Amino acid sequence: MARAGADSQIRFAAHAFLLEVVFLLAASFWAVGYRGDLLENSFQPFVLIVLTALAMGTRNAAVRKLAIPDLTTTVLTLTITGIAADFSFANGINPKLAKRVASVLACLSQ
Repeated sequence: MARAGADSQIRFAAHAFLLEVVFLLAASFWAVGYRGDLLENSFQPFVLIVLTALAMGTRNAAVRKLAIPDLTTTVLTLTITGIAADFSFANGINPKLAKRVASVLACLSQ
């Protein structure tokens, strides 16, 4: 019985991953030829935002549905993004950097 549950979860995760890939591929194809300076009144950027948001939402919804214990991907992803932003916008000098790195290491050590 436990095997059937595991197979079901694997199938669900595969379908969710495939749906995420479809959204990201659609965003990639939609972005071909995109030039922000030429498209002042275009809706193309909004379509890109929606498609990538759907991809990210699909991943988060799948992780929540699978209910994997202690897997806080949204928080971890946000923290890693904060670390990247610290380096790109503040030239690597930010008092919150050490705290963010420590929290990522704490998440990964569990």
